[in-house]
Amino acid sequence: MVPNLINFVLPLRAKYLTKCPPIVILHTDPPNEKQWNQIAYFPEIYFVKGSALFTKDLIRANLTKAVKVVIQTPDASEVKSSFSNKQSHTDGDVELDNLTREEQELLDAKTIFKYKSITRIRPDIEIVTELVCPQNLAFLLPHTKDYTLMRKYGVTLTPIFASGQIYLSSVMDSLICQSYYNSALLTVLYQILVGNMVGGDSKKGEKNTEKPVDEFGEVKQSNLYHLPVPRAFIGQPFEKLFNYLIKRQNILPLGLYRMPGARDNKFPYVCTNPDPQTILTDKDLLFILSQFTPSSQSVEWGAPFEKKETLERSNNQLGKSRDLSHDDLIIAYEDREKEVVQIKERNMNKEFDSLNERISQSVEQIANLKLEILKLHQDLTFRPNKTLDRIRNAITQEFEGMLPPNIPNRVVYGEEELITASSASSIDNNDQPHEHQEEGLGSNQNLEDT
Repeated sequence: MVPNLINFVLPLRAKYLTKCPPIVILHTDPPNEKQWNQIAYFPEIYFVKGSALFTKDLIRANLTKAVKVVIQTPDASEVKSSFSNKQSHTDGDVELDNLTREEQELLDAKTIFKYKSITRIRPDIEIVTELVCPQNLAFLLPHTKDYTLMRKYGVTLTPIFASGQIYLSSVMDSLICQSYYNSALLTVLYQILVGNMVGGDSKKGEKNTEKPVDEFGEVKQSNLYHLPVPRAFIGQPFEKLFNYLIKRQNILPLGLYRMPGARDNKFPYVCTNPDPQTILTDKDLLFILSQFTPSSQSVEWGAPFEKKETLERSNNQLGKSRDLSHDDLIIAYEDREKEVVQIKERNMNKEFDSLNERISQSVEQIANLKLEILKLHQDLTFRPNKTLDRIRNAITQEFEGMLPPNIPNRVVYGEEELITASSASSIDNNDQPHEHQEEGLGSNQNLEDT
């Protein structure tokens, strides 16, 4: 049997709780006299002898109708006895720190087999599992992508851990170390989990209208509760509900418990200190500190009928008693609808601004890409022309070096070549008779005909 079972039962049987769901303990060994005496005076506590590794024992413990299951780490003395036959190891409680790595792995192996056995019967049930070694969480991950996420970011960012389905024993070591520097840490945690065990005289639905006094000892203590989001605040920002609970109900919201489907999540998760503009849904629950247990009418908080009672109460205090008409209720509903429309418009404007900014960035990137392509095209176009000019100049220089130096205009094309030939012929025949000149002209004419 797990030692200190009272620490598990005590928060579930806190004095301020109005409902006590049955607790069924399933174990191969019954609790000893000391353990049973600690929990026997609590209501709705049952013990079933058996093991979670066997289907028949789970059916006997009424697993098919259970709401949640908690799998705690087995007693360390069981593992010690399996690794050694020495009686000294099994006498009394054995600390987890005294176990070897193999013994700790064996503890987690038993826990993992129990988890698989339960999910085989009830795949949809919520299970809170305690593990000793963080790396063994990989055996409980439902998808391979979660394993990749675990390898990249660590255990704490996996969905199964963030949803509260896995509890690591090493967390207590961290809390003990932090309590050395902050002595009030354990007291605060105890008050949150167990609540006001001494006082707790606030009745259900009874609001404490007394204001806190200056002396800290006379301030009434608050307890931790779950509160559904009132229907009037569904679709509205968290900031509005926060101000309403603080000013009108004397309740301090701590965070949100977002159920599956609140956004795009498949597992529930806790969001502490949410952003003021977080939009609330009907899948959200509030963590609150309150001096009284919220009544079932809390879902109507902030509605027009609740506004009617508030206004009538304030009018009676001022000595002006009048009833709100049907038109006043219609106006209240219209005001709420206007507020919802304004919130939606603001969110849409933010989305449009973000989209326009992305489009502008894309257009700028496309324009820069076009300029780069045009520059590259020009480089590819002018590069062959430059190459041809270099080749032509090289050939020209070669021909100029091969021809005799006394020939003028050695390399000329087209009509210039003919003119050069005719001028050279006339220069050579200047001293010849007229008939020779005519022959020269004839030869020039033939050259022209040719």
